[in-house]
This record gives sequence, C-alpha cells and structure tokens, in this order.
Amino acid sequence: DMPFCIDAWQMKPKLAGAAYCAEKGLLDRMFYNSITVWEEDLETEIREISRIGVKHVLLVAFDMADQMPSGRITGTQKLLDAIEKVGAKFESIFVDTSVMNGPATALCGIANRMIKEKWGFPGASAPSNGSYMWKKARELWGFKGWSAADAGLQSLTAFMYHDMIFSGPMAGAPRIFPAVAMADAFLATAVFAETKKLPADHSHPLYKLFPEFVEQLESIE
Repeated sequence: DMPFCIDAWQMKPKLAGAAYCAEKGLLDRMFYNSITVWEEDLETEIREISRIGVKHVLLVAFDMADQMPSGRITGTQKLLDAIEKVGAKFESIFVDTSVMNGPATALCGIANRMIKEKWGFPGASAPSNGSYMWKKARELWGFKGWSAADAGLQSLTAFMYHDMIFSGPMAGAPRIFPAVAMADAFLATAVFAETKKLPADHSHPLYKLFPEFVEQLESIE
C-alpha cells in the first residue's frame, strides 16, 4: 500500500509505465518520475500523462546557466509554465532540485526552502547521486569510509529542508535509515529549542528512539 514511482529517463518507457499503472488501478499511489527540464518534447509528455490520468508528479528542476539555488527556481517555473500551457491538472506536485555531487546537495536544501516559500511544494533531491559517483572516496578510505560519508551526507540532507530523499539502492538502507532517523530527531530537538513544540506525529524517530529524552523535554516549561 506504500507510494511508489516509475523511474525512467526517456519519455517512452515512462509513459508506458504510467499507462500500465492506470490499467492496474495504481495511480492513487504512483508518482510520475519525472517531468524534467531536459525533455525536448515537454508539452507532449505532460499532455500524455494528463490523458492517462496521472495524479502525482515529480518535477526535476535545474538550470545549466545558473547552478545556484535560484536556478532551481527558474527550472521549476519553466516546468510549471509548461503544465499551465497544456492545461494539465495534478493532485500533487513535488520538486527534485537535482544534484550530482555531495557538497552541492546544500544548494538543493536552500532551493527546497525557496520553493516551499514560493509555491508550497515539498522538496527533494538525490544525494545518492553524489555519494555513489564519488569513486575517489572508496580509493581513499575503502568501503567503510565511503559508507560513513554516504550516511553522513544523507543525514545532512534530511536535516536541511528536504521532505524526501532519493537515497539510492536498498542495500544502503541499514546505514542510511538510522542516520536519517538521528537527523530527524536532531532537527526536532532544534525546533523544540526555538518553539517549545514537539512533532505532532508520534511515529517520529524522536518519540520512537528517545522516549526518555522526550519526557525530559515535555517537562520543560
């Protein structure tokens, strides 16, 4: 019953995947990955997924002429303009602010904040693009060192204005999930320090992993 995406780079397999999901009645929990600024026939793609009945879409926003956070805003606007021109309507939109190396994920975090402030869309990126392509790290530190850097990058990403992370192959889950859980607990504590508010959702890692600490925080007036 969990959400899932179709994940392809070229339009033809993406549309075929979307059509298959429509045939099987899966569009409520499928998101289309993705509408990108690099697609040459963007309007045709948007028109087709709208015809199929796709409800949830991921926009991949980037601008080669401006690789700062502002370029992700420009890229998002370009995609939204295309959606409006076609007249397509989607129930939900979220934005992948596109990254290909580890440190640049910081630019994604800032862009995600800007996008949420401007449009209210949730923001995401794929820090795994940076860590998995960082071959030099394995040469320098071996697998253990590289995997520590990967988990660190994923946790920093979770802390910095990301509603979702594309974290890479499931083989990395045993190191990434705990790292992100700690980052979420860390962030929730930082928010509490400024607002005196704890997460509304009691499935949050802060409650599940640090219940005694939560009791201490709740006792603070």
